[in-house]
Amino acid sequence: MTALRQTWQVFMRGIRTLMRQPAFLLITIVQPVVWLLLFGALFKSVSRIPGFHGTYIDFFTPGVVVMLALFGAGWSGMAFVEDIANGVMERMLTSPVWRGALNVGWIAYEATVVMVQTVLIVLLALILGANFKGGIVGVILMFVIGALLSASVASFSNAVGVLGRQRETVIGVVSFFQLPLTFLSTGMMQQNLLPHWMQTVTAYNPVNWAVVGARAAAMQRTDWGVVGTHIALLAGLAVVAAFVASRAFSRYQRSL
Repeated sequence: MTALRQTWQVFMRGIRTLMRQPAFLLITIVQPVVWLLLFGALFKSVSRIPGFHGTYIDFFTPGVVVMLALFGAGWSGMAFVEDIANGVMERMLTSPVWRGALNVGWIAYEATVVMVQTVLIVLLALILGANFKGGIVGVILMFVIGALLSASVASFSNAVGVLGRQRETVIGVVSFFQLPLTFLSTGMMQQNLLPHWMQTVTAYNPVNWAVVGARAAAMQRTDWGVVGTHIALLAGLAVVAAFVASRAFSRYQRSL
């Protein structure tokens, strides 16, 4: 069985699990929908601040898409904790499967779920009056950016799950990073309105890379320079994260 087929089998395992629990899609999208509806209304007047450009719903929508990727993929490692607890992981690792397929197939599944959920967010944003000036191409690029961030976050989460082997470890590590990364980005507030030290931090925050790239792609006439740069950064991060996860699987196997 080729590495591609092995990856496909892991991906389809996730899809079959989702088909048995379709409510999962709706449950995981509740929080982003609440953000879009409540935060969008709460901070609507922010757009009147001198120096703020455009409407708040236009500004905030890419931030919600990115937060959906961050919070949705963050719990990916829980699936591997369950596999370890049920003895599934040991059986998979004793087979001649390519170790990378276990991670790549699962992050492909996580990225697919995020893109499906993003469609719902985009439709809701349109109902609320968002103007996607980048057109369909810009929206597709926003999907790609969300998927890349999702892949990176899922890989790191998988590594934590495999090395920690406990639900509490995944919950603790993921929770520690999610909110700080969210609020240290321009997902909710324009960069020139942030404190100076936060403006500095955002330059090194992968969540902000995704927000800036998504916004430049979908909410204005697509700025290909900005979009290309941030897609490259996120793709590089995804490769590094996949490598970390692969090493985590190897280390787990050696511990058996």
